[in-house]
Amino acid sequence: YLRRYVDHFKLAAYIQFSTRVEQVRSDGTGDGYQVITRASDGQTRTHRFDRVAVCTGTHQEPSRPNFSGAEAFQGRILHSAEYQNPSPFTGRRVLVVGGGESGSDISRAVAEVAAASAISIRGKSGFLVPRYFMGNPADIDTARSHYSFPVWWGRYYHSARFYSIFPLSLGYQFFGSPEKKAEAPLLRTWARLQLRRHPSAFTTFGTKNLGMVEAMTRYGCELKPAIDHLDARGAVFTDGSRFDCDVIICATGFQNHFPFLEEAYGDYMDDLKVSRRLYKHCIHPKIGETMFFCGFARPHFGALPPVSEMQARWFALLTKGDLTLPSIEEMEQAIAADSQATFDRFGATAERITTLISFLDYLDDMARIIGCAPPLAALKKRNPRLWRQIVLGPICTAQYRLRGPGAKPEVATEILMQLPLGRNSTDLYLISLFDKLSKLPGLGHFAPSAAWI
Repeated sequence: YLRRYVDHFKLAAYIQFSTRVEQVRSDGTGDGYQVITRASDGQTRTHRFDRVAVCTGTHQEPSRPNFSGAEAFQGRILHSAEYQNPSPFTGRRVLVVGGGESGSDISRAVAEVAAASAISIRGKSGFLVPRYFMGNPADIDTARSHYSFPVWWGRYYHSARFYSIFPLSLGYQFFGSPEKKAEAPLLRTWARLQLRRHPSAFTTFGTKNLGMVEAMTRYGCELKPAIDHLDARGAVFTDGSRFDCDVIICATGFQNHFPFLEEAYGDYMDDLKVSRRLYKHCIHPKIGETMFFCGFARPHFGALPPVSEMQARWFALLTKGDLTLPSIEEMEQAIAADSQATFDRFGATAERITTLISFLDYLDDMARIIGCAPPLAALKKRNPRLWRQIVLGPICTAQYRLRGPGAKPEVATEILMQLPLGRNSTDLYLISLFDKLSKLPGLGHFAPSAAWI
């Protein structure tokens, strides 16, 4: 797809491979940048650009925990960035640290070959979601209607869904096919783990596979709390239990890393490395729109490429002069308000995952800035079938191509009408009821949390 994209838009002539950016600095005029690069043969060049878009991604610098007693541990400690496959861990005793997607994947792979394994999760894992559930890809469920429910409703709604898994698993076990019978204990472990740790998908990040559940159910992987300290033989946990191990794999994420900016922009580095301190996770108010950070907002559910696409559209409009930024003071106020909203919703998780955003809220926010928000109220009257596809179908950025800059309404409509519906009209009845209740005195907390009409 990326190769076809490059060919279609004739981008190959503008891409330099095997080239490292060594430094970005002001060109001295205040109107541009000097960019110093180093090719694979060691040759350096200095370029001048009017603007710089930093798109290096969030997986540059491994975040390595500092375990108390690490110097006494006689085994090996490595980061998930160094993990390639489970073969080196055959017959070993392995502890995986971290409950995100990497930790879940690695725990499953290692548990199958290790002599013994455990996974240590500090606090809560992400909201565990299988790749497929009830025969459908899980991302079909991430519809606009789903995220229109009030955030507080998620705990009750998702808890009810997990409780319903227990009778479902019994049906699988006693009346299902051999494949369903094998799946039944996996479902029960998933539901018990989720209900105990974090039953709402609205207030945490998603771990979009059940690797750790499979590791525990089928391969005896132990679930452990946070590590208190290490000793020569292994890890001692906060509950007083221990796990003796040969290897500790830290699936503890990454830190934003911009070595090419440190010399010229050292005074801003603390802010640049924490994307929520940037205006809409993209722009430092005191540097301005000529340096744009794209791809540093991680959705709690959903995908990063749609978010980056909306950011890129915004950057293009700023570059053309079709849009302008608010004042520095207004941007700083918006940063503070957005950060507070993120902390209110995600709590301590937002402190740890500094790039965290609410997927639909952020996309709609970008759409308002760009001027391409889908005209939901008008569509409900003029084209109710398309409106249903947008509200009940999976969140797809084609809905942001129906109007505004870069609009392609015919193509967007064709794409949206082909999407499967992951939700049904029950959502619409409930949201409509909540909307009406929210207008009554003292019931404002029932207000839908996203635009649906």
